[in-house]
Amino acid sequence: YGFLNAIRRLEKKFPNANIVIVWEGAAGAPIDAERVATWRKQMFPAYKAQRKKGEETEIALLQLPVLMRVLDLLCYCQVQCPGLEADDVIGVCTAAVDGERYIYSTDEDFYQLVAEHVRVIKHPTGRSNTLGLVKVDEKTVQRLTGVGAGDFAKLKGLMGDTSDNYKPIKGVGPKKALALFYEGVDPSIKLFRNLPDKVRRKHVDLKPIWGHVHLCYQLAVIPRTPDHKNIPREYRDLLRDCMYRSRKKSKRWMRKDIHQARLDSFARFCASYNMVQMLADRHAYFAGVKLI
Repeated sequence: YGFLNAIRRLEKKFPNANIVIVWEGAAGAPIDAERVATWRKQMFPAYKAQRKKGEETEIALLQLPVLMRVLDLLCYCQVQCPGLEADDVIGVCTAAVDGERYIYSTDEDFYQLVAEHVRVIKHPTGRSNTLGLVKVDEKTVQRLTGVGAGDFAKLKGLMGDTSDNYKPIKGVGPKKALALFYEGVDPSIKLFRNLPDKVRRKHVDLKPIWGHVHLCYQLAVIPRTPDHKNIPREYRDLLRDCMYRSRKKSKRWMRKDIHQARLDSFARFCASYNMVQMLADRHAYFAGVKLI
């Protein structure tokens, strides 16, 4: 119910938006990303390995199939791709569509996707139940991180991410990583010998661990095309299908006869799960459906 309320608040804030909801896992079956063999886990087995699930999280995961069914009845576009994290699907779909794009998330990893027509939107700390949203644009990314959006993955490749369980250089945090970045230490360069001579001489201590530094950079990067080298070939066609579906307009329109059938189906579904409040609000949820 809280998730649906968040969607409704977004629709009030952006009434003309085409909302696309991205899940992790195979179609129709949201999964726990820490337990799936994504390309990042295959590349670095310790990726997110430190995360432990509490009882509340496990209960929430059990509710996801129910939520997905409700969203389907409410005609929202949902996309997902097996073997990929939602970040990857969002990155590719964001690059595939035109016009103004907003990524609704508190995950700073999406800062690397910010561009002229791409913003990250999130609630101010402690105000998730309001319509007040913070829009993170290119200037905001520069102010918050010290680097441009296009270089954010490089910064992450130097400072690491404790929540994802990778640390490229011991003892290097955000400030030191920023200093290294402006000294010319570029983790996107695969081989240490290809760094500028001045950088190699000053940071010769990085030579033995450079392979791991470059690996951490690859973990931080969010692909923007299905043909990205890190995306397994067997998932690329599925990802292209996600791109196609994200480009289409929302299905929140239908013939009048189908509208009533959907409304009745939604009512029966809510009643079967004893969703009293949701059942009471069903007409409000369908108020945005355009009839033809």
